[in-house]
Amino acid sequence: MSQGRQARSWFHSQLHQMAQQPDQIITPNQRLALFLSRDWAQQESLVHDVWAPLAVCPWGTWLSSLWQGFTLEKALLGESTPVLLTHDEQVQLWQSLAAEHAEAALEADQLARIWGLVQEPSGCNDHQLQQKKWQEAYAALKQKHQYIDQIDMLKMLMQAPEITQRLLQHKNISSLLFYGFIEYTPLQEAFIAVLKELNIKCILGLDQQLQAKPVLHEWTDVDAELYGAAQWARRRWFELAAQPEWSDLKQDDLFNGPRIAVVIPDLAQHQEVVRSVFYEVLQWQGDFEAYESEIASSPWTLSAGQPMADYPLLSLLLHLLDLTFFKVAQVDLEYILSSEHWAENAGAVIAPALLSSMRQQGRLDWQLQDVRTWLLDNLSADAPAFQILLPVFDQLLKLRQAFAFQQLSWHEWLDIFLDTIDVLLWPGKEELNSENFQLIQRWHSWWLAQEEDEISLNSALEQSQKLTYLQAIGRIRKSWRETMFQPEASTDRILVLGLLEAAALPLDDVYITGLSASQWPANSQPNPFLPYEEQRKHQVPRSTPVREIWYGEALLKLYAKSTSSLNLSYPASVDDVPQFLSPLVFNVFGQLPPQQSERHIFTSRMQLEWIDIDESLEPLQGKQALKSATSGLQMQAYCPFLGALALRAGIRIVDPAKVAVSGADRGSWMHRVLELLWQDWSTPNLMLQNRKQVMPVVKAVLEKASQSMPALMTPVMLEVEMQRLYGLVMKSIDYELEREAFVVEATEQKVRLNVFDFEFDLRLDRWDRQGEKIVLIDYKSSPPSVSDQRLIAPQLILYALSIGQILGLSKDEIKDAIAEAVYFAVRPSKGVEWCNLAEDDGWFEQDFNLLSQALTEVRAGYAVLEPLEGERTCNHCQYQSYCRVQDRREEEVLHG
Repeated sequence: MSQGRQARSWFHSQLHQMAQQPDQIITPNQRLALFLSRDWAQQESLVHDVWAPLAVCPWGTWLSSLWQGFTLEKALLGESTPVLLTHDEQVQLWQSLAAEHAEAALEADQLARIWGLVQEPSGCNDHQLQQKKWQEAYAALKQKHQYIDQIDMLKMLMQAPEITQRLLQHKNISSLLFYGFIEYTPLQEAFIAVLKELNIKCILGLDQQLQAKPVLHEWTDVDAELYGAAQWARRRWFELAAQPEWSDLKQDDLFNGPRIAVVIPDLAQHQEVVRSVFYEVLQWQGDFEAYESEIASSPWTLSAGQPMADYPLLSLLLHLLDLTFFKVAQVDLEYILSSEHWAENAGAVIAPALLSSMRQQGRLDWQLQDVRTWLLDNLSADAPAFQILLPVFDQLLKLRQAFAFQQLSWHEWLDIFLDTIDVLLWPGKEELNSENFQLIQRWHSWWLAQEEDEISLNSALEQSQKLTYLQAIGRIRKSWRETMFQPEASTDRILVLGLLEAAALPLDDVYITGLSASQWPANSQPNPFLPYEEQRKHQVPRSTPVREIWYGEALLKLYAKSTSSLNLSYPASVDDVPQFLSPLVFNVFGQLPPQQSERHIFTSRMQLEWIDIDESLEPLQGKQALKSATSGLQMQAYCPFLGALALRAGIRIVDPAKVAVSGADRGSWMHRVLELLWQDWSTPNLMLQNRKQVMPVVKAVLEKASQSMPALMTPVMLEVEMQRLYGLVMKSIDYELEREAFVVEATEQKVRLNVFDFEFDLRLDRWDRQGEKIVLIDYKSSPPSVSDQRLIAPQLILYALSIGQILGLSKDEIKDAIAEAVYFAVRPSKGVEWCNLAEDDGWFEQDFNLLSQALTEVRAGYAVLEPLEGERTCNHCQYQSYCRVQDRREEEVLHG
């Protein structure tokens, strides 16, 4: 992009400067296609009343349109075409061959075929030989049932050039522009070669030159870099918007004005932190109202999706299906009733009275019949809510009675769920906001993808796979957890994007963070299922360091060509470990002197208030909300000075640099796996029937964890940790099978606990119902120490009080309701440790009194009580030089 040219007009001008404009433009992704077509329409509207839209589409969409024409041509000739498998259907086929290795084996198969690997047996280890056998079986299965995948489809188009030529001629396409591609795979290159032989002019990118050298920024640490990038975006957008060429566009919509981007590697893993920083720094409400009087939404957008299951509208649907065919906990029923997106919002009318009745009855969960009975007993037949809800409940009960206890095929369940959704009147009659409207569109496309090629795939695979309701809804939950969705932005003025998402977008300015040598280029990770030597020979993605260096340089060059101005930054340290600028920056741009931050521009992101923690702090008055409740109370128990730092001053101890996988890491992985499993199982019987789910969940959790610590979780270590974690989870399952019958009521339940005029935000690991009693479970890496003097393990007493609050129980009723209060640890050396505090009849009263004592100290502000286990506690403390207890001890030694 030439210096000084606006991003929104750049691509438009490039096309008009070409001797012959291309008939169609192909991009590597949907985002780039959307931006180019939007920019084209905007520029054309400035000079024409009527204009032709830009023919631009992503590579995959373009091939799909060619395939549709191809099948029609074949049909006209009286010939049939194979069934094109969706990705989910390919996974199903691979699961029948490779079980829990299906996803990895599918990825390896695609790499091998796209990059032309031979996979000679002499160059394969045992895993790679097994992969080759799976690939042969997969090919045979496709041939037997006349299936093809995307790779086969592309090869068929190449093998029938006369049909491909006719299809392009029908669309009047004689020239194509491929824009935004960092590289072309061998299969793409072969297809482009076929197009050229058909006299289709193929233009590979635009003739762009690198711009002036970028500006390099060095920051003290990652947090400073992130805040600095947000400050830069705020300042830079207003600088550009103040330029004369933008003054005439201020009255237009949010897709006008300068377009800049902040690029953050691994954005998906850090999106919550990034989102909070940008909300804090941009303060768009005041700043942008000064720029234009009417604004519909924030002028920046963060492009990092979240799982479909995490969106409230789809979470509601899952709860509604559970209410229809299974049961729901009180908290989920409350969520259902409060939503306006079903049954014309009639649930909100009955919610207060129904929930009060639930608490009085002490019911832990409710079924559909229970809610219907309550409706008949407590609401007048003339009430509008009654007239809406009763027919809905009656129809749902018919569906429940007919199907809840049946075993049906996947597609039969999908049809039943659609019937249920119609009865529920979901997602409601009210107009949806932009996010929910786009979410419903994505949900529709997901559902249609499940229905595609139903007859052929059903007959081959699914008629023999009968599912219960819990298995079917578990499959939906799993898919929606794995399917990411990001609504289209309401503005594109300030974009916060990942590295690949922003590549080739026309931008007025861009700021790329995280360019340290340890992070860029990414580490090579050859596919373990394919021969390493062949991967190196063909330069398969992620196969060698040389390949990653080349790819990183190509990506930086693409950024430099598509923006008027480029800023690069890196942190000088990460977790106190010194960092250095990636050598790729020097390779592409030469020597760049780092710029120092301007203090008047990059304002401080926080203010430190000095608090003199001496003999005591000012006593707290009235109701108080405490953060870091469990860890803060634990610190208060060991040392009130540390408790004051955590609960009153808000100081957090910084973790040391990570040089190895820690016990805390392994504990969090175990915690996450058990959470995901019990969300689907809920009872020992379901656990027994679905033990094969364990390995896929373990693998998914560890693969996600490895993304944040690639240097530590090498392929070998990943396999070691996977086997270790799988063994521990299976030990815990075997132990739980020996327990008295139970039902898991909730995992990871969020609660705001009110006790002794304090508020705590808690997350309960798990609680079960065992007959009429309750079992509290707190997962631990190892059982904590306990004391009858101080509350050094506060979790279970806080859990107990939270359950009492949820169920509306008094203190004595809580104590009577709890059968077990357990610290649950599984260790390789000691196996399962089920530490039940409730074996001591006095545990509840003791911990309740210790909690009262600790909170009294917090409220009074005591800071220098003698620490528990004094020398041991003090010797490991990082605040010895500030501590009055230490000062007093030193004085005692001096005067002793």
